[in-house]
Amino acid sequence: MADTADVTEPTESEENDLRLALRMIGEEAGRADVPPRPAPRTMWWRRRGTVGGVLVAAAALSVGALFFWLVDGRSVRSSGSADGRGLTNVQEVACARIAAEGEVVSVRDASRPHQVVVTLAVQNWIKPERGAKEIEINTVDPEWLEEEPFKAGQHLLIVDMGRPDGEVNYYQGRHAKWERDLFKRYLPKAAKTECPAFWREQDDGGAVPPDS
Repeated sequence: MADTADVTEPTESEENDLRLALRMIGEEAGRADVPPRPAPRTMWWRRRGTVGGVLVAAAALSVGALFFWLVDGRSVRSSGSADGRGLTNVQEVACARIAAEGEVVSVRDASRPHQVVVTLAVQNWIKPERGAKEIEINTVDPEWLEEEPFKAGQHLLIVDMGRPDGEVNYYQGRHAKWERDLFKRYLPKAAKTECPAFWREQDDGGAVPPDS
């Protein structure tokens, strides 16, 4: 019997490269001017003191801070639904309820173990055009994951795709620039595009954000 070659698990970088290659082949063929899209981190969205079902866009326009619950780690991209159907770039922008970027103001320990609360000063609301001046993010402590910690002055971009489970993507560094540029590129077409019913009517399967 022939020897079986050892099979090693792909690194996160290799998985991201493969995901990017497949996306570019399937959706961006012939469009070399469109930059690659990095895989985001995800976080739970929750407005403190409100009940479920309140539109995120409406909350974004209210006075005061917004609160986010962030779950660190890899997950299914916003372009993929539970049944495997995906969104085009234009549809992703059309379905997004929030896209905003800003800088970390402060970082403090959260009440839960291995978590921190990051206060973000929003500098640029992309969708909608206006929103809260500050956002608080309750997230897994990067140092606990042996990653670089959040720091004052760090730039973040958040994109809420309106998922029923409350997941919100965030990007840093050059990834934030790539996602922002792509988002702005498709905003005009997205304004005339309806978010597909299969995305708007997703079932969260009973998933709930962590308790505050």
